[in-house]
Amino acid sequence: MSGDDRRKMIATSAIPLFLRYGNTLSTRQLADELGIAEGTIFRAFGDKRTLLHAVVETYYNQARNQLAAIDFDGHLTLENRLREVITQARHSAQGAFTMLSLLDHDDACTLVRRQYSTAVTDAIAQVFAGDGDQLNLPPERVALLIRMLAVAASAPHHHGEGALSDDELVNFALHGFIGKQPQALAGGSQ
Repeated sequence: MSGDDRRKMIATSAIPLFLRYGNTLSTRQLADELGIAEGTIFRAFGDKRTLLHAVVETYYNQARNQLAAIDFDGHLTLENRLREVITQARHSAQGAFTMLSLLDHDDACTLVRRQYSTAVTDAIAQVFAGDGDQLNLPPERVALLIRMLAVAASAPHHHGEGALSDDELVNFALHGFIGKQPQALAGGSQ
């Protein structure tokens, strides 16, 4: 197995373990779970920081690819695509909070700016690219709002309020994105 293939295999296989254990997962535990020697991890990545970067970037790439694959064949209704996108974006955002906690603050901020801010939004917008006549906003703006909803609804809640369900988010999105525009907005500025 080439070095690149080995790194990819380790990073991909490590995702569910880091999602489950977070930063408490040691390289020894990771190696045991993957059935490889701990030295294999260090030969592949050099240090734990480089491993964590590879795991987090692999997670983001998978999330983006899963969003981009929604209804690739075009059989779902707009409402069902919206449901799929919100469910997948929310699932991805929940994992992203754990993934980002693996990195130091500066590295996490850099990754979010580089990976998440454009690639995921572009993937969501592409799902709705042919729906301009049914949306109140361009697909790119709808994608930003969906991303905002997914991230906000997935953030860890510390104040005891109940989390919003996917159905509640879809209902909100349907009435905010689809349908007849209010007259004040249809004609532009007043």
